[in-house]
Amino acid sequence: MRCVRCPVAYHAGDVCIAAGCAVIASNSIVCTNHFTATKGKSHHAHVNVSWCFVCSKALQEAEARFREIKLQREAKETQESERKPPPYKHIKVNKPCGKVQIYTADISEIPKCNCKPTDENPCGFDSECLNRMLMYECHPQVCPAGERCQNQCFTKRQYPETKIIKTDGKGWGLVAKRDIKKGEFVNEYVGELIDEEECMARIKYAHENDITHFYMLTIDKDRIIDAGPKGNYSRFMNHSCQPNCETLKWTVNGDTRVGLFAVCDIPAGSSDTELEPLSLYEHRSLTFLLLSRVLVLRAQV
Repeated sequence: MRCVRCPVAYHAGDVCIAAGCAVIASNSIVCTNHFTATKGKSHHAHVNVSWCFVCSKALQEAEARFREIKLQREAKETQESERKPPPYKHIKVNKPCGKVQIYTADISEIPKCNCKPTDENPCGFDSECLNRMLMYECHPQVCPAGERCQNQCFTKRQYPETKIIKTDGKGWGLVAKRDIKKGEFVNEYVGELIDEEECMARIKYAHENDITHFYMLTIDKDRIIDAGPKGNYSRFMNHSCQPNCETLKWTVNGDTRVGLFAVCDIPAGSSDTELEPLSLYEHRSLTFLLLSRVLVLRAQV
């Protein structure tokens, strides 16, 4: 039976129809939503004391179906989240935000090493390159070794191939797809370059929105790298008490950049060997500052 004034409907018979409904035909009523109390009688009101077993069974079936659909949806979302990491924008170099600047040195100010193109490994890891010893990257227009220079890993982005994996207990991680030697350049830590004011604003936003996977690194007194919304694969490297990589500040074309270098030989992860995710530890030139659940890395100048 349906109400002629609104969409409310009941099962036919006295078992389901609410008390106070006015029956006007065999299939039509005026439901209690349109009840008008008698004037002068403030206590005058309708009370439904009926209980319809048909409605009760339908509600139980609907509730069970709702729970089933909810569990299916949650399982699907969990499966999707485990299949790929949270979205972010992949960038290759640091992106300045607001008033933050990227410094560029004049060619005449860039130091020149003493390597020669005839050397076995000019400017290489085992060489006596002065720039490499001082953690300066050689410039292609200045280095005496020319095209044979092996100290341009930041500029040429010479990273060993890696892949993102789901780790046990540490979320997402990064694994080397080939063997990495001790001291080898692994990746550059890149992200958005922001100032302290923007940093504090983002930390506040993270607290208010329950964002926990959020890392920043201060490279000097005016600039901070935020690899949260934008970055490269280095953002998936976890911290460890027994790390296999370290962070080092290098000067590249007059600007300070942060490189990740292997502190030991790292075997490639494959289906035949135990996966060894790349990890970081606190270097002597870095100070870690924990702000609630947001980990901020501060590099001492």
